[in-house]
Amino acid sequence: LKDFNGLQNLRNIGGELRISSLDRLESLDGLNNIEHIGGAVHVASNHELIDYCDLQSILISDTTLEFNAYYNAYNPTRDNIVNGNCSIDD
Repeated sequence: LKDFNGLQNLRNIGGELRISSLDRLESLDGLNNIEHIGGAVHVASNHELIDYCDLQSILISDTTLEFNAYYNAYNPTRDNIVNGNCSIDD
């Protein structure tokens, strides 16, 4: 799994969003239409992950949404993503 293309119709997640230990995941493409997440977002141990840009919209619109990224190829802060620093070149 390199991305989440195919989930473009996903709009609502009732609880937390946890994305972890996906060895080939490079981007969060496909998550750009999420309008609500009921809990925090945790992204961890995805050693190829360099692109979080599809989370930018939800992080901008929901200012209280907790976001954590660690042990990935790129670990941006919430502010990094909101301010457009949501990916790095490989």
